[in-house]
Amino acid sequence: MTMLLYRTAVAPLSKADREDWFTIAGVGGVTEWDDAKFLVNDVTDGPDEVRWDHLKDAKVVGLHDDDEVTQDDPRFNGEDDDESDFAVVRSPSGDVFLAITINVPEALLMQKADFAPGGKTFEFGEKLELAWEVERKRLAQ
Repeated sequence: MTMLLYRTAVAPLSKADREDWFTIAGVGGVTEWDDAKFLVNDVTDGPDEVRWDHLKDAKVVGLHDDDEVTQDDPRFNGEDDDESDFAVVRSPSGDVFLAITINVPEALLMQKADFAPGGKTFEFGEKLELAWEVERKRLAQ
């Protein structure tokens, strides 16, 4: 199956019971990064104090333990030649985020979904981008 991918969505993660496994821990959002590889390249570059870690062996509950996802979705079944469509990254402060390249219909659906009780909030991608900009500006000083 081929997918026309569009932007990178992010969501906060928390540690799960199993080693290298995480669960979605809050509201997600769509970023301006074209794909997860660009996000990973940007945030994992630079001096140690601002460098994020790419957790290459990380798995996410609801994605990696769902046979339909791991068999049919090219972002997870190895159909893609590289690993540019999904990543888990840890910020210097220890926060962990899922980054996944999404297609246009997924992006449209995200805008209509209730991710959190009491509202439709999609500011998380902007918050991640702002956090990254703050760290880059701090580094430049």
